[in-house]
Amino acid sequence: MSAQETLLILLGNGAEVIPNGSKIRVIPANVLNDELRAAIDDNRGELLEFLLPMAQSTLANEAALELAHSRGSTANGYAVEFDAGEAYRAHQEEQEAA
Repeated sequence: MSAQETLLILLGNGAEVIPNGSKIRVIPANVLNDELRAAIDDNRGELLEFLLPMAQSTLANEAALELAHSRGSTANGYAVEFDAGEAYRAHQEEQEAA
């Protein structure tokens, strides 16, 4: 499972995903299963690379979440699939441009 898929599933299940140093905190923790835990471990670096800049700016984080919820797809239970992917791609493009 890719970093993007992992994040989409977590957000789609209503979880808050918070970078905490080299760790990733998921609230509520009961959304995690063995597959998601393994995916977080496998993709930790990429997830942190994406999450850290967002966490550094509360306003940017709130705006991204609002956008995700306003445009999200509910297909297959992934409530924010479209927008989380869009935010992820935008972040990747910014990183490549820098």
